[in-house]
Amino acid sequence: MSSANRRETGVVLGLNYSRYLFGEVGYFRSSVYEMGGFEMNSTTLSAGSEFSYVDRLLVAPKVQARVQLFFLQASLAPILYTDFKQASLKLRPEIGLGLYNGGLSYGYNAGIVNNSFHGINKHVFTARYFLTRKRKTLHEYDQKGRKMR
Repeated sequence: MSSANRRETGVVLGLNYSRYLFGEVGYFRSSVYEMGGFEMNSTTLSAGSEFSYVDRLLVAPKVQARVQLFFLQASLAPILYTDFKQASLKLRPEIGLGLYNGGLSYGYNAGIVNNSFHGINKHVFTARYFLTRKRKTLHEYDQKGRKMR
């Protein structure tokens, strides 16, 4: 069974839901190790924004680091929610399940600054899809672990 290391970049799309519905869009870059066509582990860094409109427009820029091992994934993101009059900084750890470029996760928005900000979910359920636009294979290995190219 052969294996490979590759790098992927593209667009991340998501929906976050609990009490309020948020959309998510951003850019990602991943390093992936696969064996026999199945992703064994990956690390992903993404930058983007969440957005919602309940009684006013809320925008939440964020940077997220994610690690996936087989089906399990964990991530951490600082998020700045703002309605352009006030802001609230949150730190969201997430844990979930993922397969290839999709995933479902649960996160908790831990308050850092301005916890009285209205319209933010404390508990968050997220569905994300990583739409790969560019993929580059860095190394391929044969069954004995020798580099093929």
